[in-house]
Amino acid sequence: MDYIVPKSCVIKKIAREMMYEECAFDKLRIFHRVFTWIKNNVAIEFDSKDLNPENVLKNKKGTCLALAILMVTILRAMNFDSNEVFVLIVLHKGENPLEALHAVTVLVFQDGSEIAVGDFIHNDLIRTSLNSISETNELILMFNDEVAYTPSGNVQ
Repeated sequence: MDYIVPKSCVIKKIAREMMYEECAFDKLRIFHRVFTWIKNNVAIEFDSKDLNPENVLKNKKGTCLALAILMVTILRAMNFDSNEVFVLIVLHKGENPLEALHAVTVLVFQDGSEIAVGDFIHNDLIRTSLNSISETNELILMFNDEVAYTPSGNVQ
């Protein structure tokens, strides 16, 4: 099943409303706006199993993975390129893999040296690099609706 569905009518409607409200083409500003909107409208629930963005919106709750998928879906509906926004799944180094998996949303800047990370669990939006993230986390998978990457390379 496809989870990142930027062509969904529900998602496109939300994306249009946010683009209209933002009236900006600064991708970092839009990234921040979508992050804040989701943070204010959808609660983190660790036991939720539903990853479908429309259901997450309807139920107003989801896991960090579900919220990251929702954010990438909205950004892709706002015409962010598939080379720019991803769900990133990481494993915190030195912790139990069953308890330490985490997902965030990533915006890759044009030169690729820096990224913005939207982290719903830690309620944080930061600028950093993948190298910096990999110092404390094992990078598991980075994906969107068109492409997926593992640490060993492109898988789709």
